[in-house]
Amino acid sequence: ATLTTIVFCGSIHAQSVRGKMKSEASKSLGYANVDIYKGDKKVASVLTDAEGNYNVKLDTGLYRVEMQYFGYDKVVKEVRVTSDEMVDAKLEKNEESEMFDYVESEPREKRN
Repeated sequence: ATLTTIVFCGSIHAQSVRGKMKSEASKSLGYANVDIYKGDKKVASVLTDAEGNYNVKLDTGLYRVEMQYFGYDKVVKEVRVTSDEMVDAKLEKNEESEMFDYVESEPREKRN
């Protein structure tokens, strides 16, 4: 009789981190950036869908989830993944970026 041993190399992704990104006014933030780090190493980078949802499969462990959208302050959350985890975020408008919403220009002097 022959005994066959099968060895699996690599990671098994049984868990996921999913969530939804919204503004402080509860508006969905579609196509926002979600970066996930394990220690200092970026292990995933995804965009939310049109409704602000994202879903990333990960191994068990401790992760830092950074969520950002242009014109809003970045939100950073730490999450320990042991099963499927939900990480929602409500981003606040960045006051510095509001200067890009409206730019007033003065007419140039005419040169002869």
